[in-house]
Amino acid sequence: MRRGAARPPARGTAPTFPGVAELEAVDRDVFRGGTRGLPVHLGQIAVQGQLAAGRTVGSGHPLHSVQAQFPRPPREEHSVVYLVDRVRDGATSVTRRVTGVQAGEVVCAMHLSYQRGWRGGHQLRAPRVPPPEALERWRTDPRELGDLLVDLRLAAGPAPAAGPGTAAGGPAGRGARSGGKGPGRPIAWVRLVEGLPDDQRLHAGALTYIAGHAAAALANWPPPAARAPVGGEPSRAAALDHAAWFHRPFRADEWLLLVQDSPSGAGPRTFTRATFFDRDGLLVASTAQELALG
Repeated sequence: MRRGAARPPARGTAPTFPGVAELEAVDRDVFRGGTRGLPVHLGQIAVQGQLAAGRTVGSGHPLHSVQAQFPRPPREEHSVVYLVDRVRDGATSVTRRVTGVQAGEVVCAMHLSYQRGWRGGHQLRAPRVPPPEALERWRTDPRELGDLLVDLRLAAGPAPAAGPGTAAGGPAGRGARSGGKGPGRPIAWVRLVEGLPDDQRLHAGALTYIAGHAAAALANWPPPAARAPVGGEPSRAAALDHAAWFHRPFRADEWLLLVQDSPSGAGPRTFTRATFFDRDGLLVASTAQELALG
């Protein structure tokens, strides 16, 4: 069990997830996100906004769902201020609204719900794939922050295009697009590289980060020629919005099986959705995103 608590890094050292998720309490229901000298990106904003809302909710109400929109791209290396609205505090459910503001402009709008846990119900069955230990780690760009923080291992799906620092693992072809048409269905093992404390909201934030990184990395496999690197820089997919539902407790620093598909794509936009299973086959979370392909 990878449960060691990780400490935020000092400036100039390798980034860690607690450093990415760092928040400063400015006032009641007002928080400022740290940057640690790193460029601010949408995955970081989604995590910080989610954790800012969680700081205003008691531990008896775990996070149930989050919907976020990103109306404009953030400016690099500028902190974001998160304003939390306490929409509702009920006995069984709590609702929060978060607005992320940077330099006087809204860069994130989030709606979150917290629910007391329920038992029973039904779920999808996890697919049978090779274990993560039998697969190689795959990276789209070793310089990308997500590639440093997230261990992603392809278990089934179309083979990624070769590139600097790319290591493809797992069988190719299962879930591949026929004749280059239709969505791929990549399946991958994912986890946060470092251990985290026993804080379920921190793990939920980490899964939000993992989901965003994986959606961008796995979008529209194999990458079409139109998305080939220009001038030596790899193209990236940027999130326009993000939604997540958390079904059961889990640990983001332990292996989760991600099953992703893309029901629709038109022009530069593509819609992706994913389900996350733990190693016991329990469905722990579901996510959906719309991406702008650069």
